[in-house]
Amino acid sequence: MHLDIARQPLGAALQNFSRRTGVQVVYTSSIESGIVSPGVSGDYDPMTALAHLLSGTGVTFRQTGTNSITLAPAAAPITLGPVRVGGAAAPNGPVGSLNTEQITVIGTPPRFLAHASHAGTKTDTPLIDAEISRKGCTSG
Repeated sequence: MHLDIARQPLGAALQNFSRRTGVQVVYTSSIESGIVSPGVSGDYDPMTALAHLLSGTGVTFRQTGTNSITLAPAAAPITLGPVRVGGAAAPNGPVGSLNTEQITVIGTPPRFLAHASHAGTKTDTPLIDAEISRKGCTSG
């Protein structure tokens, strides 16, 4: 479905979204108070479009029925302290001896809030069958 909902107060954006998609949106008046939606433009399924409408607003949603969702304040993002990540690369893919070259990332990251994530591989091996190892992940 193609949507063009401009940047506007969240309440107006949600009304436009509901009218265009037929999805019922339930929320309290405190949710929309002073919040501006960044809008959405493009071809999206309703839930992806709603995620774009709510991006950066501090509001999240959950689907409560086939055509209904409920909004709620998003959980407060956490701030991580310094994080150290280490790893080793396999020279010929997942099979073979490990390269001893280490990659280390040290720093204090900014605040992160993931709205969506994806994973993939460069082979047709299902992730359940892939050889995966983790060599420690520490903080501090």
